[in-house]
Amino acid sequence: MESDLSGLDERERFVAVAVARATGARPQAWDVDGRQGAVDALLHYGDGRTGALEVTSHAGSGVEQTYSLLGQADFGWPLPGRWWWSANVGDAHDLPRFSDCYEAVILLCEAHDVPHPELLPWHVLDREPDARWLAWETDSSLIGHPSVPAIRADGERSKMMITPAGSGGVLDESLQGLPAAVEQLLEVPHISRRLAKVLTFDADEHHLAVALRQGAIPDPLYMVMMFEPKGLPDRDPTVPDGISHLWLLTGSGVSLIGWAAGSGWTDHRVFD
Repeated sequence: MESDLSGLDERERFVAVAVARATGARPQAWDVDGRQGAVDALLHYGDGRTGALEVTSHAGSGVEQTYSLLGQADFGWPLPGRWWWSANVGDAHDLPRFSDCYEAVILLCEAHDVPHPELLPWHVLDREPDARWLAWETDSSLIGHPSVPAIRADGERSKMMITPAGSGGVLDESLQGLPAAVEQLLEVPHISRRLAKVLTFDADEHHLAVALRQGAIPDPLYMVMMFEPKGLPDRDPTVPDGISHLWLLTGSGVSLIGWAAGSGWTDHRVFD
C-alpha cells in the first residue's frame, strides 16, 4: 500500500494510508513529478471508482511554533528537585523566560511543600518575580506531583513533561459539537483553498483530510479526539456541494473520524 506513496511527505503518507484502510481503496501519490495544482493522492477502488484526496493541517495561533520549540527539547526539561513536575505553555513567547526560571521556582515550591506557584505564601511571591509571573501573570503553568518522585525506580531522573496549554471546558465525549467546528474549519483560508482544489479534480469521490493540532477545534472536542470518543455527532455538517468525504485526526488518538455524504459519521480504528 505504501509503495505507491513515494514523493509525498510523512504526514501526507500517514493520512493517505489511514484513509485507504478506512475505505478499502489503494492509495497512489499524485502531487509528485512536478504536477501543478494536483491533489495529494488518488484512491483506487476495486470496482474502478477513484477518489481524490487532499491532505492539510491546522492549529491554533502560535501552537505550531510552540510544538516546534518543545519538540527540540523532546517535550521535556530536566527536573531539579524531589517531585515529578509537568508544565503547560500558554504561548511560545513564554518559553525563554520559562526555561530560565522553572528550576528555581520548582525548588521554591518544594521547599514550601506546595504543588503550584500560586499556592506559595504572599510574602514569597512578593519577593520572587519569576514565581509571581508563573502564579498570576501568564497562561503558562507548573504542576507538581508530590506522590511521584523525580527519580524513577531504575535510578534515572525523570524529565518534566511540557505541553501547550489548553483552554479547558467540559469534554464533549460524543463529539456533538464537531459539525459546527468542521463548518468553521472549512472557512479557514488555507483549508478552503485545499477544498476548492480537490473539488475541481475529476474523480468519483472528493476527500479532504485535516490533521488537527491544538486550537484547530475547541479543546473539549480536541481532547476527546486525542484519546477515545464515546460517540459520534447526530447531525451532518454543512459542506460545499461535491465534497463526498471529510477525515479528521489528531495523530495521537485511536480514531480516524470520517464523514461521508449520505452515510454520516464514522469512527475508524485504523492506527496500529
